[in-house]
Amino acid sequence: METFVLRIKRLIHFFSSPKQMEQLEEIQKEMDYDVILRTVKDCKTRWNSTYYSWERLFHLKDAIINLPNKLKISRF
Repeated sequence: METFVLRIKRLIHFFSSPKQMEQLEEIQKEMDYDVILRTVKDCKTRWNSTYYSWERLFHLKDAIINLPNKLKISRF
C-alpha cells in the first residue's frame, strides 16, 4: 500500500512542472474534456486534501493513460 501511495505522490509531483501540466492540458483538449483540470497537491495540514488529490487523478485517469502515446508521437 505504501508503494502505491508513493507512486501517486510522484505522479502528482511530476505534473507540478509547467511543461508537464501543459502536456496534460493539451491531451485533455484533444480528448474533448468538458473542463480542463489540473492536478491537486495534498497538504498535510488539510485533512481532506488527499481525498481531493486522488479524486482529481481519478477524473484525469484517461488523459494520463493516453499521455505517453502523445509524447511518443510528438518526438518524431
